Amino acid sequence: MKTKNLFCFISVLIVLILVSGCSGESIQLFVSPVASDENPGTLEQPFATLERARDEVRKLIKEDLSSDVIVNLRAGTYYLSKTLVLGLKDSAPKGHTITYRSYLDEKAVLSSGVNVTGWERVTGELEGLPEVAKGKVWMADIPEGMGRFLTLYEGDTRLPRARTEGFVPDTDIHPKNNPSKDLDKYTLYYPKGALRDWENLEDVELIIIPSFPWWMNILPLASVDEKKRIARTAIPGTTYLCDMVMYARGGKGYEKTTWIENVLEGMDTPGEWVINTRKGKIYLWPREGVPGDNIFAPALRELVKVEGINDDKGDGDVPVQGIRFSGLTFTQADRGVWKDGDKGIQHDWEMLDKDNAMLRFRGAMNCHVEYCHFFNAGGNAIRLDLYAQKIGVENCLFNNLGQSAVMMIGYGPGTKDVNKNNRVYNNHIHHCGEIYWHSQMITMSQSGHNYIGHNYLHHIPRKAICACGVRYHWLTAKDKNTRECVSMIRWDEIGDAKTHNDMVPFLHSRNNIIEYNEIHHALEKLGDGSAINLSGGGNDNIVRYNYIHDCPARNPSSAIRMDGSQIKTLVENNIIVNMSVAGISPKGDNTIRNNFIIQACNIKQYGIFRGVGHCDGLANLEHNILYNVHPDKAFYSYHSIDKYSKEEFARKTIDRNVYFCPGKSKDEWPDLALLKSKGADQHSVYADPMFADWKNRDFTLKPKSPALKLGIKQIDISTAGLTDQFPAEWR
Repeated sequence: MKTKNLFCFISVLIVLILVSGCSGESIQLFVSPVASDENPGTLEQPFATLERARDEVRKLIKEDLSSDVIVNLRAGTYYLSKTLVLGLKDSAPKGHTITYRSYLDEKAVLSSGVNVTGWERVTGELEGLPEVAKGKVWMADIPEGMGRFLTLYEGDTRLPRARTEGFVPDTDIHPKNNPSKDLDKYTLYYPKGALRDWENLEDVELIIIPSFPWWMNILPLASVDEKKRIARTAIPGTTYLCDMVMYARGGKGYEKTTWIENVLEGMDTPGEWVINTRKGKIYLWPREGVPGDNIFAPALRELVKVEGINDDKGDGDVPVQGIRFSGLTFTQADRGVWKDGDKGIQHDWEMLDKDNAMLRFRGAMNCHVEYCHFFNAGGNAIRLDLYAQKIGVENCLFNNLGQSAVMMIGYGPGTKDVNKNNRVYNNHIHHCGEIYWHSQMITMSQSGHNYIGHNYLHHIPRKAICACGVRYHWLTAKDKNTRECVSMIRWDEIGDAKTHNDMVPFLHSRNNIIEYNEIHHALEKLGDGSAINLSGGGNDNIVRYNYIHDCPARNPSSAIRMDGSQIKTLVENNIIVNMSVAGISPKGDNTIRNNFIIQACNIKQYGIFRGVGHCDGLANLEHNILYNVHPDKAFYSYHSIDKYSKEEFARKTIDRNVYFCPGKSKDEWPDLALLKSKGADQHSVYADPMFADWKNRDFTLKPKSPALKLGIKQIDISTAGLTDQFPAEWR
């Protein structure tokens, strides 16, 4: 063995001398899943594991590396039993990079899947199993060394976990309806037969859209009292575990907001599965009648982590630098679970500093991800946590994920501002958020100065792009341990901040640029959101040249929305067309300029513009085209016009807009007359803006357009969405 090791060392040394001796050349190492770690890591004799290649790179760095290093992964699947961690020992020397990539056009796949074997058809009775599934279910032992997992895979498909028929929580439990009830965020009152006191209750999860349609909770059960029909969860929900009090059941698709997963009672469709850790068994109704040899359980939530030093209390952060990933496929990772002590960002859309992404940067800088494919997993694809700066995610494909594509989550409100200057560019993101419906595909929470451009996002349960922080009303929360927002505030740093203006210096989702993105079919499941949303973040964000179209949402929402405590945002030169929701919701002191909104929403409550302002004041609205093809829908929400005085309107610029609805006269729109009576829209006109052919997506204004006479500019979104750099096979 010693002789062989010496031979390997000499072989590697010779290769490195030959390669590094050439000016500008990089050092090349090779890995193959069908090789051996005893090999020297050459093309002819590659290493077998990423860990072995990483350790070889560490040796080179320790020996005063003065060139780039490329670790080439040959074709095949690399099954990871533990997270590959790249720390400070793996950081590239200044001016150089360490790249992990697929070799040439080969496909290297990183997975945490563990093959489930030994399937046997269930011949006896299984308590709770529906009649339709009897005789069709198979079982196997949970793979040795594995505990509970929350997702299961058959090849390139994530199999659906068995779920019960949806139900509505007891409608009398909301405090507004029945103050005498013993209510808290742990208690569910359920209808007869909806829950049982299952023997493996620790495996069972409650899925609920509690009270409002902007979040989803997945909560472990702690107890079930079948006689009283009361269940308790092991951790609290974001709010009371109630029926909907906004867009209530009986319409809008929210008739059944609650269900149970991972119980045999819910197994009624081929492909569904259940795990019982007490019995050490997995139960599966195979899609093809018999389980194949490609059933995999995930061993990990994180496949790769790049982690430096994150100094929570001071400025002693030391980031890992110069790590690059190129052409790799990440798949078959599990999702995370909420736990006591978690700190939630706004509306618990995600948790602060959580290990639930396949690729995670936590204390990193000047790193890059390109031409990678992230799919078929239970959690997030990429997280940029705490200290994360100048990290690029470009030309990647994200699909069929349980949660989000890219999460950038910095420290909570305070003086610590180290998550910024990142770039998410030219990525294709679709059919994500399949488990957590409230997931935003690209999220910036307490993260600023980022560039989000030329991405193509579609078929999304709620929001596509979100920048958020913490709204100032949380400053008055009585319980400082409240998971949502409150627990992430750095109270010792914000002093006696009480208002939004007091909070602004500590809100770091600022100066973000969101441009040239194409978005359609957002808001497919949850509501009261938007395709692009900014909420409770910092100032000076810019949303421009985005093309948002064809979002058939089921309840009041918007294409672009500035939500509560979001001000000083510029929204300009966007085209919004063929929506079933409002075009733009300004909701405060923001500037909405030179946008084309064509086709009002078909939601009764709102118009094509969701108000001229809201709880945070009036907005500036200038040089916009509002083209309404629904004559029974308003241009604006009336209540928001009535709310403000003529003096308040005088302090804003609301003018030089073009309004038009084919077949309806100017005199039939009372909201326009009301605006003019307030002193607004004095130079605006009601006239056909004369688009070249908007129905066929030609939004060019003809030379005689009245919009051009008002100073409205042409908008060219022909380059919105993916650029020519993006791989053709992933479009």
